[in-house]
Amino acid sequence: MGHATVIRHNGDATQLNRLSFVSDCSKGVGTIGLMRMYFKAYTDSMNNGISGLFICDGKKVGQVLEGDGDGIQACWESIANDPLHENICIYEKQSITVRLYDGWSMHIKDGLIMTLMYPQCRPVVNEINADSTEEVLGIMHSYAAMVKHI
Repeated sequence: MGHATVIRHNGDATQLNRLSFVSDCSKGVGTIGLMRMYFKAYTDSMNNGISGLFICDGKKVGQVLEGDGDGIQACWESIANDPLHENICIYEKQSITVRLYDGWSMHIKDGLIMTLMYPQCRPVVNEINADSTEEVLGIMHSYAAMVKHI
């Protein structure tokens, strides 16, 4: 990843990066598998100081991770080794000077079930609108296919 520098509130300098990717959910993943994927995305992001976006319709995933290099790397290793993700395609990997996302946000299928199973996730979970989610994921996957160079 690149070498953009951002000054933290305590005065320490750190690199700030963005990693964006798409993937397919593993074949046959059910509701419980999706909930595990969602919760893992949530906990990995929270534990590593990551802001960004996670969007999933139960079949396709789009994700944007923003944070320091170590945090991004930790999340990425978890994702890359997760059997619930297939056909992962990174379409953006760069150093950045500012975050596009203030916090972490999840736009997911079965958001209500997620918040019942994991109430701590309630502040970041948004139930998806099927039509708009399909369109957003379609755009992310199409863009990834066009720029598949990373």
